[in-house]
Amino acid sequence: MKKKLLFLIIPLFFSSCSKWVVPNYTSVDKMINVEKGMDPQMVEETLGVQPYNILFKNDSIAIFEYNYRLKLREQNSFFQLKNSIHGKQSQKGGKSYFAEPSKFYILYQNNQFSTLVSTSSFVKSEYLLLKDKSLMLASHSDMITFGLGEDASYIHKIDRVHKEFLKKEKNNAFFFSPSLPYGFLGFKYAYLGNFGGYISASTDLGIIDDVFYLTVGATSKMSQKINLYYGAGFELGWGELILETGVIYKTKTMAYDFGFGLDIDDPSYSFLKIGIGKLF
Repeated sequence: MKKKLLFLIIPLFFSSCSKWVVPNYTSVDKMINVEKGMDPQMVEETLGVQPYNILFKNDSIAIFEYNYRLKLREQNSFFQLKNSIHGKQSQKGGKSYFAEPSKFYILYQNNQFSTLVSTSSFVKSEYLLLKDKSLMLASHSDMITFGLGEDASYIHKIDRVHKEFLKKEKNNAFFFSPSLPYGFLGFKYAYLGNFGGYISASTDLGIIDDVFYLTVGATSKMSQKINLYYGAGFELGWGELILETGVIYKTKTMAYDFGFGLDIDDPSYSFLKIGIGKLF
């Protein structure tokens, strides 16, 4: 009965996962190879992506919008913080990953590449201007103070400016986190700072064996996206000791729980933790 329930619940969980809908991205190492005089097709081949949007186009001028992501490095500094930050390994070591997306714009004049500007470093820029046959970025205050828009040939309001480094990291998470196959209704709260804690509860509502797991423990940050957790508790119905450990993987707004609980008194009542949560 217990094994059959496990195989029924796991497919239902994975079928509820959301799709990730995103545009095509290029990267800085491809952007630097774009050269003056290239036509749009050559630029497209160099970037490896097509334009995301056409902002402006006439007989002699065109402005195309693209998306890219900066490449960063993730280092595990949990045990050797000083060496990880200041040592030689910190120069190039670590696992590469791509940061939040940014936009950039390319100006073509007479069907040839002329100018490229990126929003990544301009966190206060709100407008893209075509001025004196060149592209430039400007904030709202600059537009008023310096009258930048007065003789601009084209003005575009930027929909989204990259502000990743201005945002406060979300370290609180609330999960739907069942203990499969027995406690199929479960919830967990966790604080996911450098060091934190969690509390988790799950039950079968008396349908199978009248189980109720309650565990508490600590969390530790291993990387920007990964936190470990380890704790203990009881199966309250039978008074059995539970040891628990696992990994929480964070994305921008969501967190995912993968773990294992060991029933010390009756290992046949051990369980898997597979959960999905919201960061806040």
